[in-house]
Amino acid sequence: MPPIHPAIVHFPIALLVLSVVADFFGFLYHSESLRGAGWWSLLGAAIGGVLAVVAGYYDMKREEEKLEHEAHEQIHKHMYVGFVLLAAIAGLTVWRWLIYANQDYD
Repeated sequence: MPPIHPAIVHFPIALLVLSVVADFFGFLYHSESLRGAGWWSLLGAAIGGVLAVVAGYYDMKREEEKLEHEAHEQIHKHMYVGFVLLAAIAGLTVWRWLIYANQDYD
């Protein structure tokens, strides 16, 4: 079975970029639809990030006995960076949710 992680990991990256771009233009042009697109793409990036981390961990464990020591060390560094990025995206998602949940649209 081929690795799953490489097929999944690009979706959260693209959704995060889309979220930033949509939010920027939503702020610039006062567009609620662009802000909504930014929120939903950020939420999708967070969910996709969780799936990418789970798939990466699964792929690593599945191939663990076949890996050389140096490759295993590099994969662990990659895994730690993935956890940090996932935490950053989760924090950004919560922060953005709190900002928009507390806005008054009167």
